[in-house]
Amino acid sequence: LTRTGISQNVNLSMSGAIAEKFNYFVSAGVDNQEGTFDNSFLKRYSGRVNLNQKAFDGRLSVDLNLTASRTVNERPDAGATAVDMLQLNPTLPLYTRGEPTLLDERLNPLVRNRIYSDEAVSNRILANILPSLEIVEGLTYKLNLGIDYTSTNRDVQQIPYVLLEGQENGFLNTSATINSNTLIENTLTYNHNQGDHNVTVLVGHSYQETIFEQKVLELEGFANNGIEPKYQDQISSDVLPTSLEARAYKNELQSFFGRVNYGYADKYLLTATMRADGSSKFGANNKYGYFPSVAFGWNISKEGFMADNEVFNNLKLRASWGQTGNQDGIDPKVSLASYEDSKDENDSYPVNGNEVSLNDYPFGTVAVRTAFPNLQWEVSTQTNIGLDFALFQNKITGTLDYFNKVATDVVLFANRIDPIQPTVKVWTNIPDLEIQNSGVELSLDYRGSFSTDFTFNVGGNVSYTDNKVVNSQFEVLTTGAAQGAGQTGAT
Repeated sequence: LTRTGISQNVNLSMSGAIAEKFNYFVSAGVDNQEGTFDNSFLKRYSGRVNLNQKAFDGRLSVDLNLTASRTVNERPDAGATAVDMLQLNPTLPLYTRGEPTLLDERLNPLVRNRIYSDEAVSNRILANILPSLEIVEGLTYKLNLGIDYTSTNRDVQQIPYVLLEGQENGFLNTSATINSNTLIENTLTYNHNQGDHNVTVLVGHSYQETIFEQKVLELEGFANNGIEPKYQDQISSDVLPTSLEARAYKNELQSFFGRVNYGYADKYLLTATMRADGSSKFGANNKYGYFPSVAFGWNISKEGFMADNEVFNNLKLRASWGQTGNQDGIDPKVSLASYEDSKDENDSYPVNGNEVSLNDYPFGTVAVRTAFPNLQWEVSTQTNIGLDFALFQNKITGTLDYFNKVATDVVLFANRIDPIQPTVKVWTNIPDLEIQNSGVELSLDYRGSFSTDFTFNVGGNVSYTDNKVVNSQFEVLTTGAAQGAGQTGAT
């Protein structure tokens, strides 16, 4: 049932340049990994091409990166096999008269390895093109166009086994999954240096589209003819009906952003940014959120009054304030209404008058998700103050930071506020609720030596964090569970 896994990896690459204007890199590889369980392996075939072309005296540069791979992953029923290895009587013979020994009411794990298979085949293409053009001195336009596309076909199957009741039908669970992520980003950057002044201005736009599609079929009742179920013809029946399932979503994220960096004599540093982010996850009335930020840095060690200092090699004060939007953990389409057909009690009623049970009733339509067009971004407002320092010829370095982060407009799947809403819960922003995190952190490192041939580093950090939920209208906020020995759960 187990073995010593062997891994093999072969790579071939080639690179070069033509007239210093065209660079290329090409590689191909094969990766073959055996698992420690029988019938477990991973094979990956991959190739990569990187190209760079320059023109107009280097003012135009185009990068093209392309990676393609095909992965075949075979997995046994590791969970059932591990349970068998722990529970079965180790004195039972593996074989009887040349065949795996028949066991009472359970499969011999040797038989399971023979009739069960789980194979997933994935094809992935990752590509992007990045042209940049210096329009005039100091002004540069850049485009980033990228796509990450993966298609996976997975077949989990078991050949019929007539020697054990409940295993004589065999089964096939087959799924086809597509993941696609497309990014289009345009930026325009202007750099200007004059004396001690340094200014960089950036404006940009980005659009990202994420698509997920999956179709799953489950079938039972295959002929015991030695042919794998995935290669047999099969139709649904009343006794062994085919189970069909499909799901899909598309998320879109569009952003407009700008940033200004200013530096004076590398002593005073200022950064200001502004973002407008729009997500399809939120309601029709609030798809966009607006998030400013500002940061300041002061290199104290470069001031004139520090010139004769023999203690500090670096001393920098940092301060920042900013807002960011959060859409993580929010499911697609949650701001839209959703319905399903149902014959449950109170979901349908007789129409013809001759119905005798719920099975004779027509399907009724019931709401499973309430529309909330005002759903908006969850906002995190954070303030940071920090100090970077290095002392005694950089032997001691460290940072001291204070942070305060407050999350507002928190998005939760909460009990309905309006009693006439058709569903018990709804995705909504909780008014007045705040999640506050604040604290301090100190990090120190020491670099020492006993001689030129023997040096050492010693470092550590200590932090204090205070987390609070303020103005909550709920007694319990479910955030997950802690599992395992010694854990009591989490809310």
